[in-house]
Amino acid sequence: MKFKKPTVLNNGMGGILYNLLEPKEPHRIYGIKIKQENKEAYLSGDLDVMLELSSELDNRAGYELPGKIVTKEFLHPINSEDEMRYLKIKNGKFCKKNGQYIWSITEYTHDINEIDQIIEEDE
Repeated sequence: MKFKKPTVLNNGMGGILYNLLEPKEPHRIYGIKIKQENKEAYLSGDLDVMLELSSELDNRAGYELPGKIVTKEFLHPINSEDEMRYLKIKNGKFCKKNGQYIWSITEYTHDINEIDQIIEEDE
């Protein structure tokens, strides 16, 4: 199913919050998964922020958000603490441009005029 607008997805347990990360310190990271066309992204933060946001969205799947989901790609790591997390993969291989790895992130933005920033990988 394709969604024309960024749409909140159900977490499979009757809610919309997903537990994204369980660090030992200082707290867990939660998110709300959204989908538009063939792209998925998470609105994320600590539990209190996500609970407040989920109540604003009436804690229901199918809620359509303004804005859009965009993909941004870079020739440098997005997060130096977890470099491998955002590496672009296609057909089971890490993508490169001129011998450099490509990092990719998909995120939600309120700016409907923002566009994807895609780096075409080498063959």
